[in-house]
Amino acid sequence: MDLDALTAAGLYDPQAPDAPARLDLLRYVLEAGAGIEEMIEADAAGRLASLVFDRQLGQATLSAVDLSVKTGRAVTEVLETYRLLGVRVPDPDAPLFVDREVRLFELLDLARATLPLGMVQEILRTLGTAMTLVAESEVSAFVGSVEGLLEEGSPRARAEATTATGELALELGSLLEPLLRHHLWTAVERQRTAMRSSVDRLASEVSIGFVDLVGFTSATASMGTAALLDFMQDFHQRTFDVVAGAGGRVVKHIGDEIMFSGAGADDGCEIALSLIEAFADADSLPRAGLAYGIVVARHGDYYGPVVNLAARLGDIAVPGEVLADDGVARTATVRFAFEPAGRRQLKGFTDPVPAVSVRRAD
Repeated sequence: MDLDALTAAGLYDPQAPDAPARLDLLRYVLEAGAGIEEMIEADAAGRLASLVFDRQLGQATLSAVDLSVKTGRAVTEVLETYRLLGVRVPDPDAPLFVDREVRLFELLDLARATLPLGMVQEILRTLGTAMTLVAESEVSAFVGSVEGLLEEGSPRARAEATTATGELALELGSLLEPLLRHHLWTAVERQRTAMRSSVDRLASEVSIGFVDLVGFTSATASMGTAALLDFMQDFHQRTFDVVAGAGGRVVKHIGDEIMFSGAGADDGCEIALSLIEAFADADSLPRAGLAYGIVVARHGDYYGPVVNLAARLGDIAVPGEVLADDGVARTATVRFAFEPAGRRQLKGFTDPVPAVSVRRAD
């Protein structure tokens, strides 16, 4: 390690109070193969501690132009494919890709020979959305949890932990294939169950629920960033555990609200009541709206009057209540009891809707 070169580059000051710790960080980065110019640029941007992992992410060898040559596609087609996947390519000549990505275009050829026109683009957009969510979740989890724990450590310790966490994230990415197989099997089973009583192959019969925390805005108004993050982490963890444990699916989070689906009316009742019970100790009490019937499934989401009905019922439920439509009451088994809650005039519905309050049967 050339101390004179590091000093001349402005990376190291032997007279600084933190000189030994700084030197340890520089040694770690140099041993990983970084050059002086890279280190100067990273230091100026405040990311010297993450440079080793940044270099791993940047180990690309092919540009969009190279991919075009290797796959026999026009550059515009390569760029369009990655646009649909949510990947921005500002410079077609910049190395952003690796050799394995050539296989993507071979698979797209197979898909186009099998699937209807436009379906490939739809799949690419869905994959792009899902991968963006995974990446954003990993980064926010690191920033909100791991990075905070490292603030008191040495610069080298922070750099090593950043690299190790990034490597773990990439390694988990290599396991997406077997993990996806599990989730595909579950999704296929859900779809088959939902279509048993449907006469339209594009429609599914499921229960849809919305649960939100009453008083969330006022409860979080005085929270600092860390407290709000802890609050939302707890909310997401509890809701996921309850819904997945009951065999349902978290469709999406909308701020302090969760939308979930269940195969049948019993599943919807169980999930909704369990979510109410899971937050019995919370400052913000939950309330739920639940409906059962035919919906249209697309991109992992659901659409149709049943979805709107569940959302509107959730809006008028009182804290601690699960308010459902009569479709739930007619379809559910004796595991649950229903008390008439009147005919409600709901936004978007011309006629008043009969509603019931759900509880567990004695």
